[in-house]
Amino acid sequence: MRNIIRADLYRIFRGWGIYAAIAVFLIFITALIATNGAGTVGVDISTIQNTAEFSESTESQEIKMTGQMAPYILASGTGDLIYFMLPFIVIIVAADFSKGTVKNLLGGGVLRSKYFLAKLVLTGVVCIVLVGVFVSLSILIATLMNGFGGNFDMNFINNAAKIYLPQLFLLFAYSCIGLLITFSLKSNAALISIYIAFSLVPTIIIMLLQNLNEKFTDLIKYDLVFNIKSFAYPNGAYPPDLTRAVIIGTIYIIGCTAGGFLLFRKAEIK
Repeated sequence: MRNIIRADLYRIFRGWGIYAAIAVFLIFITALIATNGAGTVGVDISTIQNTAEFSESTESQEIKMTGQMAPYILASGTGDLIYFMLPFIVIIVAADFSKGTVKNLLGGGVLRSKYFLAKLVLTGVVCIVLVGVFVSLSILIATLMNGFGGNFDMNFINNAAKIYLPQLFLLFAYSCIGLLITFSLKSNAALISIYIAFSLVPTIIIMLLQNLNEKFTDLIKYDLVFNIKSFAYPNGAYPPDLTRAVIIGTIYIIGCTAGGFLLFRKAEIK
């Protein structure tokens, strides 16, 4: 399994795609900070403990985004990381099917279970790195532009953890959907189209149902993307929101990994 992961990492950093994704990622974060988080739904600063250092900034509508405030204001931007995960899933898994690498590996004696687990582990690692880089760069870039503006203390770390740890878990759950699509359909085009559609279609359907009957309003609470963005508020890291999100994420992780592996184990690899 280590050899598969090592080979994947070599392939990821050897190609130009990863560097293009990094460049877009940097532009994405810088643009959010330069526009003061326009298009995001940041944390209500009043919900954060020890907010004396924010009092002057919150008196006006225009908040100067410092390094300390960046993780809070850009919290809902983590929902967009599902799209940045897509090229990695293509490189890590889908490319193996399109290039015939899977057939060669399995023909060389690699067990399907080890191959699948290696892809699952590497996908999880990429999720951790993406969230870590998103938080780190948002703090770094905002600090360079506007200063840090506060103290890097345990209160800051605890509040950031309440936001981003649940989001990381749900991001991994969403990535498992990409693995299921890839291992079942073995097509780059199918992965890209279905993966993106899954981030949009459920929300659209729920909104249409809400217009028909208000009883469907609570359905949005079970949408995976909605749950990722709901943790843009520290208070979202408590029951019942946290409990619901953990259950939903666990269902997706178990269901998608089990389904993907079963389909892969029985599939004919060409």
